[in-house]
Formats: sequence, structure tokens, C-alpha cells
Amino acid sequence: MSETKENIVTLDGEDFQESEFTSEQLEAKTHIQTLQKRIADYEYEINELLPSLRYYKAKLISSLKATSQDILKNDPEIKEVQGEKK
Repeated sequence: MSETKENIVTLDGEDFQESEFTSEQLEAKTHIQTLQKRIADYEYEINELLPSLRYYKAKLISSLKATSQDILKNDPEIKEVQGEKK
């Protein structure tokens, strides 16, 4: 004789026997499990993408600051305003 282990589903701290679920309840349980897995997958993907996003933002900011500094150094009108001779 083989024993079958009853699937117990815990929701809001309460245990329910899956064998007593209606087909609608089973469908809802399946959707919940699928959505939880998809959300976990997206969270993992986001955690992988965030460092790349931060890197490219920092790279752009650094480049823009360098470009601004070059413009300030090489623009004769700005030099004149700052009191330097042409």
C-alpha cells in the first residue's frame, strides 16, 4: 500500500487541503504560483540590469562634465568674462 502525501496550501496563516479545492480555486492557485515565479524572475533580471544602468549613467555624466570643462577652457568670451586676456 502506498501512502499519498496530501498537498497543504497555506494562505494568510491558514492551512487548506488542495484536494478540497474547486477547479476555480486550483486555477487561482496555479496563477498565483506562476505570477510569483515570474515576479521573482523579473526581480532577478532587474538586479542584473541595475549595475549596467548605473555604469552608463555615470559614464554619460562624466563625459558631459568633461565636455563642459573643455568648452569653458577654450571659449574666448568666457575667458574674457573671467578676466583673462585674449
